[in-house]
Amino acid sequence: MLAQPVSAAEQSSVTSQSTDKAAQDEKRGDKEIIVTATRRSERIQDIPISVTAYSQEDLDDLGIVGFEGVAQNTPGIVVNKPTQNFNNFTSRGINTNGYSAGLQSAVAIYIDELPISANGNSTILDPNLYDVERVEFLRGPQGTLFGSNSLAGAMRIITRAPDLDDFEASVSADLALTGSSSVRQRYNAMINIPIMTDELGLRATGYYRNEDGWVDNIGTGVNDSNSLEAYGGRVSLLMQPSDRMKVRLLASYENSKPADSALTNPTLGKFTRRSDRPDLFQGELTNFNVTVNHEFDFAELISSTTLSNYDASFYVDLAGTFGQLIPFALDAYGYDDLFVQETRLVSRTSGPIEWVAGFFYYDKRRTVDFAYRSSPEFLSATGLSGLPNEYYQRFEAYTDQTEIAGFGEVTARFSDSFWITGGLRYGSTEVQSFTRGGGYNSDYLNRAFLAHIFHPST
Repeated sequence: MLAQPVSAAEQSSVTSQSTDKAAQDEKRGDKEIIVTATRRSERIQDIPISVTAYSQEDLDDLGIVGFEGVAQNTPGIVVNKPTQNFNNFTSRGINTNGYSAGLQSAVAIYIDELPISANGNSTILDPNLYDVERVEFLRGPQGTLFGSNSLAGAMRIITRAPDLDDFEASVSADLALTGSSSVRQRYNAMINIPIMTDELGLRATGYYRNEDGWVDNIGTGVNDSNSLEAYGGRVSLLMQPSDRMKVRLLASYENSKPADSALTNPTLGKFTRRSDRPDLFQGELTNFNVTVNHEFDFAELISSTTLSNYDASFYVDLAGTFGQLIPFALDAYGYDDLFVQETRLVSRTSGPIEWVAGFFYYDKRRTVDFAYRSSPEFLSATGLSGLPNEYYQRFEAYTDQTEIAGFGEVTARFSDSFWITGGLRYGSTEVQSFTRGGGYNSDYLNRAFLAHIFHPST
């Protein structure tokens, strides 16, 4: 291998970059990282859990803005993300396939105290990671510390609470190119107002994203079809009526509207897909949460109550199932109404015994309007008639999911380097699905295949 000479200017640049990198690593190495992975504040090196934590500074330095970036930088974690708003986490090779069965994800995803992953093994919106206190990823079973099932691990997105003492404000703008021509725009802003010093504070965060796509859809004839527009924000009010009590009210809203899917077909070419219309995975999430912290002499009580609504569009071209022989697509609208209550007691004593005990209740009603469609052109060309419109099957289904769990964990510390931890969890999950009347079905698929056989040019 030949070595290329380096000029003096290049050498200076390389030396400067190496020095800056070394100084940055030294600074990060000296920083004490405090996490709440065990439901109490501890140094990350002192907890008996495999955990990776990212501060806001770490997220900014690494360019992490969503689930994909967290997975790429966390050992043992893989995320399958075929398109926006469709994320499937695997931790240490463990996952579930619960789309139809209503099974929970093996990795619990929490935004503050709200589990957003308990809807099958796909999470909902890719949350905005601006003005967060910390992101923690805990590997391994966490069911004795968290209310939601977490067989393989848990990811916690901990947003910043209002500062009761100081006024703060920040803005950020991220302008970049994806590939050679797709413009990416991301804007964030935050303001913190101490309304009553040491007693009452307000913090508000907002964001807007507008990103060009990079996938060409040859079915719709649109280049860079998977563009994205997303916006939202959160408002948090923190009240501290006494030194032992805090009450936090949180309202958040997120709306993510990709214009098309990013799922590609390699046989069609690089970054190319085909569908008769744009495939849509759009979602709108609204959360309201009340969290109360009260410190007793022996333990801290944490009570979190959340109401959440999630409306989603799921439009997908399924014609590839039959090799593009006939038009076959699904337009579905989903509506989730969710109530979550989690209550925990965490020991505060300084003795060798530490413990956590909690109760978890989860209730969700998911309603989905299913509409399977053909296309007016195909119906007209083949002479298929009798359908009220292009939809050959329509029905509404709803699923009720309820989970109740009790969990706890005890740690006995014999020395700074030797301790024993034991935990127990009992849970009961009930899932029932129903189909409501009022829809209709037809023999479209049979008739369409026969029409294709006798009219192969259609």
